[in-house]
Amino acid sequence: MAEQDLYKEIGEIKGRQEMVAKQLGGIETKLDRIADDVSAVKSRVSKIEGRASVWGILTAAITTALINLGLRK
Repeated sequence: MAEQDLYKEIGEIKGRQEMVAKQLGGIETKLDRIADDVSAVKSRVSKIEGRASVWGILTAAITTALINLGLRK
């Protein structure tokens, strides 16, 4: 009888382990998706920052040119 109880307990433990493994697999999949989303957002932000710095440089150059033209008169 003790042997049957032991096999039953081992089976329950194995079942729990399989359930935990499935849950961890699901969590891993979700984390992969989140990592992909974060990567995409970082890429977009980088592009926006790049455009903003270009516009900043252009604005500064135009402003400097206008100030220089105004000072020459």
